[in-house]
Amino acid sequence: MIATCFALISFAAALGVGVRAGNDTLTILWRALILMAAAWGIGLVVGTIAMRTVEEHLSLYRVEHPIPDDSQMGDEAVFDAASDNEVTAESLLQPEGAEAPPRVG
Repeated sequence: MIATCFALISFAAALGVGVRAGNDTLTILWRALILMAAAWGIGLVVGTIAMRTVEEHLSLYRVEHPIPDDSQMGDEAVFDAASDNEVTAESLLQPEGAEAPPRVG
């Protein structure tokens, strides 16, 4: 997809430059087609490099940060996660962004 976008943008730019330069139609189209083919090849290489780089980083991230499944998590881990996000009546009644009133007692 990167290659196609790169090629189409190059084709459009070549058309614009050719018209602005005052070249005849056939010359503009041939040069734009040649540039489009070259830009597609360059875009293909750049896109392939980008995809491999992202895939390598994602695989390294997945190895370093595995997602545990339910069998690996004990009841204590589930309980601890739930207690960290405790919901109280005060937190439900307080509007978002408002400051909490001071506690008395």
